[in-house]
Amino acid sequence: MAIGQQDGAAFAEVTKEGKLSYLGRLPQYSTPSTWREIRGQNNLMIIGSEAEGHGIQIFDMKKLLDIDPASPVTFSNSEDLVGHFKGLPIGRTHNVVTNPETNFIYAVGAQPRTSDCKSGIIFIDISDPSNPTSPGW
Repeated sequence: MAIGQQDGAAFAEVTKEGKLSYLGRLPQYSTPSTWREIRGQNNLMIIGSEAEGHGIQIFDMKKLLDIDPASPVTFSNSEDLVGHFKGLPIGRTHNVVTNPETNFIYAVGAQPRTSDCKSGIIFIDISDPSNPTSPGW
């Protein structure tokens, strides 16, 4: 599971005993924010934030499979992200929504609302998660 933090996202698993076991964290991409939106899509975690310049981080949860909870990992934005979508007007979004059937994710409430869709919705194709693109709808 992923847990939003002001300065990033923490990763934990629920043990057989029903306890949380901390595995590590991914720092924020820009500045801290009290708003971090995290959604799962297949094995990916899609992480948005209202922090300017954050964009949308795409993290592969398979990286957590071999972590020993006795040695939690701090992941790197430059080394460990599968992809990073930087095409938000000022790099921030209020929500992220996923659609696994179409390989699209959606930034909702992106600010400022200067794109073709004035309601702040930006469509993002993650068919290739290492190269997320917007079709410009």
